Amino acid sequence: MAANTAIEWCDHTWTLVVGCDAVSPACAKCYAALLAARLEAMGTEKYRGLATRVGNVGKWTGEVRFDATVLDLPLRTRKPARWFLTSMGDIAHDKVTDAQLDLTFDVIERAHWHTFLVLTKRIARLARFLRRRPLKNVVIGCTAENQLQADAHLPHMHEISERGWRTFVSYEPAL
Repeated sequence: MAANTAIEWCDHTWTLVVGCDAVSPACAKCYAALLAARLEAMGTEKYRGLATRVGNVGKWTGEVRFDATVLDLPLRTRKPARWFLTSMGDIAHDKVTDAQLDLTFDVIERAHWHTFLVLTKRIARLARFLRRRPLKNVVIGCTAENQLQADAHLPHMHEISERGWRTFVSYEPAL
């Protein structure tokens, strides 16, 4: 399978979660909400009802869906690759159940030949969830668009790191 994204730091996006709602100042002009509204307008059923568009700004409706139909995608991709999850939602959203997170991390553990870049704005939720043994093929990240957000996320990132997980911070969009 060829890379399915032009994102320079990954080979594939794993879109298990679609939909979201605003949790920080960076959410005001969310690229994913705008793209979801555009994809719905183009007839892509997966994004129906998730976002609206006003001019060049997308807004989430608050609906969040877990797409189990793509759960086994990394297992069907044999060539080692870097997988980003999730670009069109937040894997740590409160509407994603612990059982769905368990399914996700079980696939990640079984697909040990890949590297998974797990990015969230809800790092506190992920810190509560990640009580399992750290996986060597996972890097846990949070987004922080300004110092206030970075300061709020730092304790959770330290907690995750102290448990043995690899971590990163994405500084975007810079506000």
